[in-house]
Amino acid sequence: MGISPLSSECFKGWVRKSRSIRLKTQFQANLGKQPICANFWISASLFRSELFMRYTVEELARAVDGEVFDVEESATVTGVSTDSRHVKTGDAFVAIKGDKFDGHDFTGSAIVNGAVVCIVERGRRYYGLPRIEVADTLIALGHLAKFHRIRTAPHAKAIGITGSVGKTTTKELIALVLERKFNVTKSPKSFNNAVGLPPTLLRVSETTEFIISEVGTNHPGEIAYLAARLRPDVAVLTRIGYAHIGFFGSTKAIAHEKADLFRILPSGGLAVLNAESPHIDVFKKSIPEGVEIMTYGLCKSVDVAAEAVEPLGFNITKFRALGVDFKVNLPLSLIENALAAIAVGHALGIPVEEIRDALSEFKGMPMRMEITEIEGVTIVNDAYNANPDSMTALFRTFSAHPNKDKLIFVLGDMLELGDFSEQLHREVGRAFVDAGFKRLVAVGKQARFIAEEAMLGGAKVFYFEKVDDVADLLVAMLRQGDTLVLKASRRMQLEKIVEELKNALPSALSA
Repeated sequence: MGISPLSSECFKGWVRKSRSIRLKTQFQANLGKQPICANFWISASLFRSELFMRYTVEELARAVDGEVFDVEESATVTGVSTDSRHVKTGDAFVAIKGDKFDGHDFTGSAIVNGAVVCIVERGRRYYGLPRIEVADTLIALGHLAKFHRIRTAPHAKAIGITGSVGKTTTKELIALVLERKFNVTKSPKSFNNAVGLPPTLLRVSETTEFIISEVGTNHPGEIAYLAARLRPDVAVLTRIGYAHIGFFGSTKAIAHEKADLFRILPSGGLAVLNAESPHIDVFKKSIPEGVEIMTYGLCKSVDVAAEAVEPLGFNITKFRALGVDFKVNLPLSLIENALAAIAVGHALGIPVEEIRDALSEFKGMPMRMEITEIEGVTIVNDAYNANPDSMTALFRTFSAHPNKDKLIFVLGDMLELGDFSEQLHREVGRAFVDAGFKRLVAVGKQARFIAEEAMLGGAKVFYFEKVDDVADLLVAMLRQGDTLVLKASRRMQLEKIVEELKNALPSALSA
């Protein structure tokens, strides 16, 4: 089913034309007065951004609703950092309280390294520290990023990408496509939360035409908070699944949370939906009037469909979309991400042939189906993160492997599943067996449930509580022609195994 690029009046003049700010909802009007949910989980996504524009300390204080102490208000700020180790002369250092460290403990180091001013929270003694005191530094960072984005690039359009899986890959693919025609600023790495969104907005310049950012959540209320800062003109849904279900209680609750990105879309905006995602009705109902809707998926009843899909190995796939043949460096399970990029590019008037050429340049991403060859052993590192949906997608990718006896999986804990953790880990163990796999190394306290179900299904299973104990076993097990696949949540750090194998495996195989 082919369609033409969007041609309605709502999309005319999208690029290089300023528009008035249309974020006038009650939530946004009161945002500056509302505290962020006290239970927000903060990832210590440390960063430093060089500012395109220069601001005075006084301007920053107004932007973050702060009070200046022990520094000239006329002093110039040229960058923003949350990492005292990477502060440069002229920076403002924002003291964020993270999971393991409190930035307030490093304000002295930041000043020594050249910071002009520190943005800190009220209620502490600072003894002459050049500072702007605020109620909450995390909120202040968001205010500062929004201020810079509006001041520097008020004309720039924003694309927000949300979902339980595939956000980072989709973001990278959309950026590849849009860079064919527009000046793009995209979120670094997988930055997508209250600490991760500001670096993206702080990197925009006056030439930025599109801002592309992931918008993630693991607590209720987070998407609305981030959406108010990003102010998306385009919202993209990848797929709803079980990631972070421990904080929400159900996948439908997750859908309602992520739908907040769509509720804020302005008239004339664009909603790009995976038509095959669970709870798609929640998103359709959340979209305001005057917003265009474009759907994509593997079924035929969508605007952008994949046809004649053919996997070429486990990390390359051919398919046809909008009458053009594509070949991308993605496993079959991630073709939806490519379709989302095709939909966005097509809606913005990029010829399908140019979209095809852009996607053909995608080389993959670190720790996402990343392949390393060691003396005839293939290592597939897909251990950047994991949840039940991405685990079963991984199994589908390898289900057609011609010799499952040569496959070894290292599977670790899937975190933030709450009361559902045992059940979902056991389901992954059963799915492992159902896919016909025979050799498993399970790592972590929760992964023992995967191991138990796999053993019941007849698989050969090894179990370790800690990742540090795994490499020695694998060195003894692996033989030329084997394929080793690793996947777990980020905090499990399975990449340590890959590094150990790089050092130990060559000599072991040649012995």
